[in-house]
Amino acid sequence: MPGKGLAASVYQGTCDALFTPRPLAPLYDIIWQIHGDAWDNGNRDRAALFNRFFHEIASGKGPSIIIFEDIHWADEATLDFIKFPARRITRLHCLFVLTYRDDEIHSLHPLRNVLGAAASGLLYPHAPAPLSRPAVEQLGPRERLQRRGCLQHLRRQPLLCQRDPGQL
Repeated sequence: MPGKGLAASVYQGTCDALFTPRPLAPLYDIIWQIHGDAWDNGNRDRAALFNRFFHEIASGKGPSIIIFEDIHWADEATLDFIKFPARRITRLHCLFVLTYRDDEIHSLHPLRNVLGAAASGLLYPHAPAPLSRPAVEQLGPRERLQRRGCLQHLRRQPLLCQRDPGQL
């Protein structure tokens, strides 16, 4: 069986909540992880960049996991890129993970179109469940008011529990 016993290469890129988002930010984050520098394409030919990235992942020695975080903040070029491997993912030994906050995706948000364009039967949405009170108490914070604030916040963002609720 091809790839048996090979560890997956994990690459992670992030979209930032900037007023002017970096074009293709998560893609360039991952290019840097693969090569330690940016590929020089002069930012002119996105199709060539998308193809080069696709072939780089396809020619890897084992399976890959590509993670794009916070895509609800993605710029239009990043959303275009997400469509590219999403339609071709069956040609790769790759798991493509996209994270977003569903409460930030209104009915006309461009991400809805992107998710709808994913290859049929290959998109598996998963919403993390809120943490239980005992789980929150194990994570801290210890003071009662902080725990209460964290528990109230958990209905929307379970992963933010480790922060001081006053900072949220």
